[in-house]
Amino acid sequence: MRRLEELATLDGLTNLLNKRAMLEVADQKIKAAKRFGRKLSVLVVDIDHFKKVNDTFGHDTGDVVAIDDEGFIAIRGRVKRFAKIGGEMVSLAVVENCASALWPDNMHASVALPDGRKGEQIILLTDAKTANRAEIVAWAQNHGVPELSVPRRVIVVEQVPVLGTGKTDYGSVTRLATERLAALEARAAE
Repeated sequence: MRRLEELATLDGLTNLLNKRAMLEVADQKIKAAKRFGRKLSVLVVDIDHFKKVNDTFGHDTGDVVAIDDEGFIAIRGRVKRFAKIGGEMVSLAVVENCASALWPDNMHASVALPDGRKGEQIILLTDAKTANRAEIVAWAQNHGVPELSVPRRVIVVEQVPVLGTGKTDYGSVTRLATERLAALEARAAE
């Protein structure tokens, strides 16, 4: 039960309270301050020139942050977890969940790479040796998952890159997917 509560209230990346939980705590603190006649302070973190980051990388991204031993937060990068295909936003987490349903004992990571025809294309990297696109298409059709959530390519790798924390290293996944896709396209052009 405690694990479910953590999943419902904590952000998986930063281990900080999510927005809903933060609003609940704020409401409790405000009520307690009023009830006991105490002062209440709120700290708001403002990162200089952050609008420039959003304007450059878009709003459909999330922050990769590190929290040091003293509790200071540092933004280390941005992770894009959506693909824009033909004007539609597709969650890359949905793509990974489909793969996990088919191959639950394996690691999967999906990324969006440029596609001249539709804006972006979804590429799935997996360490499932038998993984293939046809199985994902069939699973998606049988489970009501839109075809847009099916990756254009499934690339089997020896190991999906992970960070020291064990979480997926999406920067390395993107580089690996780009390299493998270029190699596949070069072979097809021969």
